[in-house]
Amino acid sequence: MTFATFRAAAEHVARAGTMTPHQLAAWDAAWERATTEQRQEFTDLWRAQGSPAAPAAAPAPGASGELANLQSWLTFLTGPEVSRLSRSKVSPLTVAEACGFIGCIIVETGRPLLDKLDVVEAGSGAGRGAMQYTGVRRTAYDKARSAAISKGLDPNSNSWQQQYFAEEYAGLHDPSQGSLIGWTRVFEDRPAGMDPARAAAHFNTHYFRPGVPHLDRRQAEAQRVWGLVQSGRLLAPQQRPPLQQQGVSVPAGMVGPKKQPPLKPGDHHLLADDRLKTLTAYTHDGKRLWSVPCLCRGQAGESEWTVTNSDTPPGLYLVGQVYRDYEQDPSATFSADRRAYGWYSFDLLGQEGQEGPGSRYGRDGIMIHGGGTACGWPGAWAPRQALHSTLGCIRLHNVDLRDRVLPLLGTGRIWVSVMQEAAG
Repeated sequence: MTFATFRAAAEHVARAGTMTPHQLAAWDAAWERATTEQRQEFTDLWRAQGSPAAPAAAPAPGASGELANLQSWLTFLTGPEVSRLSRSKVSPLTVAEACGFIGCIIVETGRPLLDKLDVVEAGSGAGRGAMQYTGVRRTAYDKARSAAISKGLDPNSNSWQQQYFAEEYAGLHDPSQGSLIGWTRVFEDRPAGMDPARAAAHFNTHYFRPGVPHLDRRQAEAQRVWGLVQSGRLLAPQQRPPLQQQGVSVPAGMVGPKKQPPLKPGDHHLLADDRLKTLTAYTHDGKRLWSVPCLCRGQAGESEWTVTNSDTPPGLYLVGQVYRDYEQDPSATFSADRRAYGWYSFDLLGQEGQEGPGSRYGRDGIMIHGGGTACGWPGAWAPRQALHSTLGCIRLHNVDLRDRVLPLLGTGRIWVSVMQEAAG
């Protein structure tokens, strides 16, 4: 197959908006028959002409059109989406960490603006994609790529590359032989306080793991991206500052606690944000520990928490009694309570009259728990069950209750601040 034929077929698929299994099989077969030299020639020509299916990327707010892809990756890596798509395996990066990671992607792909990311490694052709997946990682990538094309998705797009990156780290594309990359724990165990250069070195060594490091180039690109942030050409998302004893900042458009938690050494502070759907843990002195998905939604309308069974009332809480169903019996032995509340339940004591006997809203029995009657059984007992709305409690994945919240009990008190979107 000549490049012209290959290109014409691609343009036909782009116009049709879909690809049949027969077309995909023929395309893959032709690519497999091509020599390494032909593949490289096709790749170079394809890069020069661009993807016929790739729409022009809309500029991100605050970023010029040519920087839109860099802005997309900066926003993704520092926001809640990276945590959601990775099943909480990757907590949002700091801006400096994100610049270091982006610098590595730029050197891996050779694309300074991160355009056309379904790129094949120059020369050997071994790597492909934003992270230049090779070996068994390339096999899994190619399989996911073919499935995406068959659904009319564009592997060159930021959104597809970002989703695949997060899913691969979460283990969703692992073969039966074992973990592809999550085993490194490069994101869970990353050092605190890294600047862009240190972050580039960390991710280069423990995640990208190239044969030839080119660390100087990666750090230079990391510093270039950092410079774009500092100059305002790239916008750093408004990340919540560390929570200090002296105050909790409630963002505009949100309703939160009026009292500050009286934190002491050993205490922890959990921030439940209805807008972001995340629960974030901080130490007593404001160090961020982790962020996991949560749901503060009840059965009433949005931004309603003053009636029974509605959203979790905003305000400050203290964790009281803990119900440890999982420790009493970790097997999926059915009971209505285990289905409704899951592995663990943490009773919350309202500190501002928003919950408890005689509360101003008539709300009582608010907890943090897992489970979910809507999940059915044994679905409600699964480690990472779906998060369905409650009767006013905060719902977490069962495994996050066990592995994230429960260990905090051993060092001191747990304070919880709930922030809800203000009524429109």
